[in-house]
Amino acid sequence: MKKRSKRISRIIVVLIFAAAVGLIARNRLSNNTEKPTSRVVEEVLSAEVHSDTVSQKLVTASAIKDAERETVSLAGYVKVKQWKVSEGDYVSEGQEIASVDQNTLKSAMAYVDKRIADIDKSLKKAKIDVKETVIKAPVSGRVKEVYVAVNDMASDVLYEKGALVVISLDGKMAVDIECTSLLQGETVTVMLPDGTELDGTVSELLDGSTVVTVPDNLADIGDEATVQKNGTVLGSGFFYIHSELKLSEYTGKVVDVFIKKNDTVKTGNGLFVLRETGQSVEYQMLLAQRRELEEDMDALFSAYDKGMITAPYNGRISKLYDEEEDDPEAEETELYEIDDYSELEFTVSVDEMDVLDISVGDKAEVTLDAIQGEKFEAEVTDINFNGKNVGGHTKYTVTLTMPRTRDMLTGMNLSVKLPISEKTVPVIPIEALNEDSNGTFVYTSYDEETGELSGPVYITTGISDEKLVEVRSGIAEGDTVLYRYADRIEYVFEN
Repeated sequence: MKKRSKRISRIIVVLIFAAAVGLIARNRLSNNTEKPTSRVVEEVLSAEVHSDTVSQKLVTASAIKDAERETVSLAGYVKVKQWKVSEGDYVSEGQEIASVDQNTLKSAMAYVDKRIADIDKSLKKAKIDVKETVIKAPVSGRVKEVYVAVNDMASDVLYEKGALVVISLDGKMAVDIECTSLLQGETVTVMLPDGTELDGTVSELLDGSTVVTVPDNLADIGDEATVQKNGTVLGSGFFYIHSELKLSEYTGKVVDVFIKKNDTVKTGNGLFVLRETGQSVEYQMLLAQRRELEEDMDALFSAYDKGMITAPYNGRISKLYDEEEDDPEAEETELYEIDDYSELEFTVSVDEMDVLDISVGDKAEVTLDAIQGEKFEAEVTDINFNGKNVGGHTKYTVTLTMPRTRDMLTGMNLSVKLPISEKTVPVIPIEALNEDSNGTFVYTSYDEETGELSGPVYITTGISDEKLVEVRSGIAEGDTVLYRYADRIEYVFEN
């Protein structure tokens, strides 16, 4: 937002020392000798119509939902020596939660290490799935391209060629020529570069061109062809498959190929063999368990290295687990529960007239009724474009996130301002607007003797924020408007 240039000049200046007046008023009231009266002090201000950036905002509301709650635990049996926090405390990421017994941490690490070793033994025995698939012709036709070869990876061939095998479906190769003098079904002569003459047939008449076909066993993709009629050259082009099928949705390594270019195939004939090597379900489950145990070991080592348990993120402690008795055989020790305050996510409902003006990444201004005088910045992280009709209007859910502080409690109300348009236009202060039955107007003159504003001019306004309003017609840039502005109260004491 551009900084607004200060073109407002004061015509009447009233100097009031508010603190002094307040003190005098209090003293006089306490003496009960004088009764105070008050009057609103208005000033006449002037403003020049000038260009400025106006950001129009959508104002909506939301509320803070329950924070995500996590139960923090360590693998094996771990004994807490002393809690450093209490239930309900707010903690910062990395803050000490409790001191722990080092000997139990050593035992827990040994327990996890043994489990990892056992899984490693099981991984060696787990099967690796090997699957070979014969890819068969889905239709009958003539093979016009074979891009695969033994030891090729199907994915590599697809990336380079766009297909593994190409089959001609209707037995025809075609060439397009720019000619409009032929009739559909007419016979023509097609000349190949080596002098070979083929009988061709006009199969289609298009807008400004003609399609000529020959049997698909007589020409290959990309061969040059010249079309003649009674010795007159009508045009030339390059052959392509008139109706084709590309085989492309396969993965694996090619281990055998049964076909070659120009072979005819029938539905169900084998074309080539693909071998896919993958991990069995058992193997994948063991790997997942090992990864979890590695994370458990990292957490135990971190606690042992620091000599304490620390908060994983900003949050509020909701519960502490007290061990009533030692259990060295435990597979896991639950320590405490924490509400995640690292981030605040909330949603707002946006009308169909505004949702297209909002994008992921847009910034919003957020205020809370319970936290006066502070503004926070949130970011749009998701827009659900599946709307719901509410009272004849479709509403869409927009998700925003922002940092969460300890004062932001579940249920607190949020006021959200989302920018939906921003442009540079001629503007005046919004306080300069006046309204009557004929519309919106501004004053352009001021009589210092009478103190009256005059010279009303009706204007058309556009977008507005909380301070400025767009002027679309009635006055132009450089024109001056005048208005009264009441910004304080003056006290008068009478006996």
